[in-house]
Amino acid sequence: MDGNRGILAIDVGSGTQDILVWRPEESYEHHTSLLDTPRFKDHLDRFRRGDLTNREIFDEMGHGCHILARAGEASPFAHLSLTGPNRERFAEIEGHMAAPYGDMMLTGCFGLLEAVKEKTEKNGDGEREGCNAS
Repeated sequence: MDGNRGILAIDVGSGTQDILVWRPEESYEHHTSLLDTPRFKDHLDRFRRGDLTNREIFDEMGHGCHILARAGEASPFAHLSLTGPNRERFAEIEGHMAAPYGDMMLTGCFGLLEAVKEKTEKNGDGEREGCNAS
């Protein structure tokens, strides 16, 4: 896999004070209030390399971590995107502060709309495919 493929997206939430980090088939979730920037950066770096463990996160009172074997070899997921109501808390971490149309609370909504658009665009034979296509 190309080392530049993929995205590491971070949703720094408010209600439950959780951080959710994901890339295809992998996730990390921890309480925002339990992490300072240096510790979170360490977790991110190790998540990218594939050597952060579920036990370690769980023992720290986080929700957990799931990383596929050899994840770090497949892709370092160089692109980092931060969103969510508490994203400024980790502004020191280099990444894109995602706020589509100026409203970071709608990142998920716009992402879902983009996915539906992609699924429903015309394919090569002029037929539409996807959800409720007509």
